[in-house]
Amino acid sequence: MDGRSRGENGIVLMLLFILLTSSWSAMIGADDTTFSASETVQYISHSNNDFNTSNGFLHENTSVINVTGEAKLNRPAIQWGPTNANGLMFTRTGACTTYLEQTNEIWLMGGRIDPNPNVNNDEGPTDAVEIFDVATGTWSFSSSMLNETQQYAGCAQIDGKLYLAGDYHPTASPEIRSQGFLQSYDLNTSNWTMKTPMPSNKKVGLAGVDALDGYLYVAGGVNRQNRQDITDRLLRYDPVIDNWTELASMNYKRHSFTLTAFHGKLYALGGVSKEINPLTNFTDIIDSNRTEVYDPATDTWTNLSDLPISLAAHDATVFNDEIVIIGGYKDNTWNGVASKSIFGYHPLDQTWRLLHTLPIGIFDSTIAAGDGVIMYATGDTSITRFSSWNAFYLGDTEYFENPPEHEGWITSLPVDLRYSSQGSATPMWMTLDGTTPYGTDLQMQYKSGS
Repeated sequence: MDGRSRGENGIVLMLLFILLTSSWSAMIGADDTTFSASETVQYISHSNNDFNTSNGFLHENTSVINVTGEAKLNRPAIQWGPTNANGLMFTRTGACTTYLEQTNEIWLMGGRIDPNPNVNNDEGPTDAVEIFDVATGTWSFSSSMLNETQQYAGCAQIDGKLYLAGDYHPTASPEIRSQGFLQSYDLNTSNWTMKTPMPSNKKVGLAGVDALDGYLYVAGGVNRQNRQDITDRLLRYDPVIDNWTELASMNYKRHSFTLTAFHGKLYALGGVSKEINPLTNFTDIIDSNRTEVYDPATDTWTNLSDLPISLAAHDATVFNDEIVIIGGYKDNTWNGVASKSIFGYHPLDQTWRLLHTLPIGIFDSTIAAGDGVIMYATGDTSITRFSSWNAFYLGDTEYFENPPEHEGWITSLPVDLRYSSQGSATPMWMTLDGTTPYGTDLQMQYKSGS
């Protein structure tokens, strides 16, 4: 049996045979020898619900998920390449990207720029917007600049509108607390509009932000420059009535983490968390590997298994039914360590894998995906995060496009379906069940013989 699938996602296979069998007997008469055949219909069912190699199945570009037992098509390996034509106009960090399906574009918005890398303490927020054309793989500068500069904000798109939420000011003197900015871009009017900011005493930056089912969610974050006021709060913005609602709090206070919509729920990954150390009974602020998921249907958070590593100041997007995580920063006394790794995480399958290693470590970068393309851009490689000395921001950007066709095979050993060794069997009915997400198909081939 061969199971074949093309496209991005997985397959789950089950094969059912219904057969017609015939048995032969020899009858010897007194006067002559007569052979007669008595045909008997025998319905024999042979089925497989799993396709492990231990059961004799051969896998080519497919694998079985340990948690679910499902056979799935392996995802295409991400091979990063340079964008076409010109790259980014600015080096920046703390920006945000999101995919806009209506125009097939990825928008890069706001962030923090360094006008002259040879001069210290000249870094600041920007209102600049650049646009990546997914179809052509090219960047262009947009004249649709933000109404307000925003840095270390989160973003998402809802019904063809872009939303940019939150702000953090790491080096402002005197201190500037988060204003809880929210601005939206409308394709129909080609204008940015300031929306109702986050509620008083709940304004944050460095928060986890994503959209789900027509709402914008903002989780965690900080208000103060020293980042000691980490919150576990979850806010939901309704774009229809331009209003904020507070929902159930996370189990951990955290900032600089990712909030990612995946299979109808929101996943909070890593970040800088504030929690009680069970050994000392003191409150610690640490780089975290905590993972929890929010279910909007029940307004509840559930802790999941911790990630294999601690992550903060990373970014994430969903590509090929997997959460792809880029970069990150791990504090180490005075100097931090930036991550070179790009990981793939599937919380339902409980799989974690290394997808790619970058030439240099980066943090506060951006990553987004749409229409079979994934792209990352910008970031920070400074020795110390939020430092005004020796800051080094990036204008790097690369992308990957799924191949036109991607296939995998599951092949069984020969299966003897005869009712007896003297019989024969003819397949009459075979069924193959599996999930076929958009852009994929599932096929079966078989060969029979006597």
